[in-house]
Amino acid sequence: MQHSESEAKVFELAKEVGSCMLTTMVNNELHSRPMATISRADQNDFVMLTAKSDAKVAELTSHPEVVLNFADGKHLFLALNGTAKVTEDRALIKDVWNVGAQAYWPNGPTDPNVTAIVITPTHAEYWEGNGGMVASVKFAYAIATHSTPNLGTNKKLDM
Repeated sequence: MQHSESEAKVFELAKEVGSCMLTTMVNNELHSRPMATISRADQNDFVMLTAKSDAKVAELTSHPEVVLNFADGKHLFLALNGTAKVTEDRALIKDVWNVGAQAYWPNGPTDPNVTAIVITPTHAEYWEGNGGMVASVKFAYAIATHSTPNLGTNKKLDM
């Protein structure tokens, strides 16, 4: 799939961080939890593996809209809205299988309790900037000059 430069950047940033907070809706309340994420720009989606028996599977079946929040804790933040689909597609599960998954499911990708969550993005917003000392200097300069600090790039886009 061909992406714009900004869309490609979204997949690149998500891949760089590697895990996110997956937010779902449960009984009209938001619920977030950390999830390892496989960024697949060529498929225009993000994949997560989970146990078929996990509560999030039922949550996603009744309310498929999700938010993924990625952050490296320093200079990179990505918020992504999308629609989730739960699938037991063994070919997909085998395709995204990795060492981390093996730690959770020692019987491998054919374990019948392993299922995949495939998220198709609809909107994204990212912030990428300077961290540490550079950000501190920019803040100090902004305070001294009564201006707003320029801490990097902010981009909103429909996917």
